[in-house]
Amino acid sequence: RLEPPLGLARLAVLELVEAFALTNSAFAFDALLRSGFMERALDLFFQYPWNNFAHQSVSNIVATVLQSPHTDLGVHILGDCRLPERILRAERASADYKAAHGCALGYTGHLTSLSLHINKIAEQEPRYRELLQAQPGWADYTANVLAPRAQKEAQLLGGMRPPQQSAL
Repeated sequence: RLEPPLGLARLAVLELVEAFALTNSAFAFDALLRSGFMERALDLFFQYPWNNFAHQSVSNIVATVLQSPHTDLGVHILGDCRLPERILRAERASADYKAAHGCALGYTGHLTSLSLHINKIAEQEPRYRELLQAQPGWADYTANVLAPRAQKEAQLLGGMRPPQQSAL
């Protein structure tokens, strides 16, 4: 039992801010930067590891911000809000949970997707790349956890395609 539960009101606020961010306007990003909302949104993401609706909204906001030219908000998310550090901590928690219960925590797929996106965007944005390089454990996580997971998840389900049947 989650105390307090995420609730429909907070989920609706996340979805509203997601729609606001998806406008991709400088006004929206400046408002998000000034409001301190991103820190709270990330708190909710990690506080509720099984709420995929919240995870999707927060992931969409972060992905939209990082691929925009508004790098100040991206630096805020990666630096001030400590997103890479939170991802590393959550990955450890998920690994511990998996060892004890046989399955990963519910946000693990979103962590993977978000981490891959962060790394991809950081290849083009020097400010993001510097923040990731300064994060202890990020390079090891990328090489030893993220890359093998991404490679495994890129494979076809079931292994291989069935042979084509010729028409009679």
